[in-house]
Amino acid sequence: MVICALLTSTAESAMTADSLAQCMHDKMNFWRSFLIGLLSSLLVKLPLASVAHSVLRGFVHQEHWGPDTAELQMRSWHIRDCVFWCLGLPFSGFCCTYLLSFVAMLNEADEWK
Repeated sequence: MVICALLTSTAESAMTADSLAQCMHDKMNFWRSFLIGLLSSLLVKLPLASVAHSVLRGFVHQEHWGPDTAELQMRSWHIRDCVFWCLGLPFSGFCCTYLLSFVAMLNEADEWK
């Protein structure tokens, strides 16, 4: 939904309710719509997948334990936690900022649709 709002606002194709005649003449190419959908899903799924991967915890089997194994494992988990927060917060902030700016750009005729 965020990417659809981005494409609508940047392409300047957002129209009012009175522009039905213009909508009938503007046809989008199938491949353009396909690429927009593909890029939209990638732009949403890739950051979420990287953040989800950063919070995975690995199990260390007992026969592989050594004197530094617990410390290394805790350090690895701490680094992954830092990556999670360093990627997750800016991504969430960007999404919220973009949605708020999109809502702020709506005109009176379109805001309750």
